[in-house]
Amino acid sequence: MNLQSLKPSDLEKLFLEGIVPEPQHLIGSWRGIFLPFHEKAPVPLKDISTSVVSKTWGAIWKGKEIFLDQKTSKIKGINIVSGFRTLGFNVKKIKSRVDSGEAIEFDYSGNLFPLGLIRDEVRMVKGVEDQKLIGVMFLEFFAVNVPVIFFGLERI
Repeated sequence: MNLQSLKPSDLEKLFLEGIVPEPQHLIGSWRGIFLPFHEKAPVPLKDISTSVVSKTWGAIWKGKEIFLDQKTSKIKGINIVSGFRTLGFNVKKIKSRVDSGEAIEFDYSGNLFPLGLIRDEVRMVKGVEDQKLIGVMFLEFFAVNVPVIFFGLERI
């Protein structure tokens, strides 16, 4: 399944139909896939072409690595940006901002502003559960969550 060929409405449907694994099932390396802006993204962001974002940020963001932190025994993750491991996050099950069902959250709140405002939600793509994740990136401002962009992750 080629996630990049789907429209935002199709990506939303795929997310809603997705499967929520236990966080430890996500341990491993994931290649990042840039997808369109969310239909509810703020207008100034939607005015920026997805291809422009993909060519800039997509050129340096390679994906995520999810692991068991030996010190805390918690599942955590880190982004791979230009070959560097940076922008860590905590991985946990939550009540989804999208539909109030379960989702896995990547919580960046331990990072400096504005990166600490990022909250990603992911679910496994039905039919290819162990191979692909569909996600929605939110920005959290004073307990208001704004969906910004869809993204995919493919197990490598």
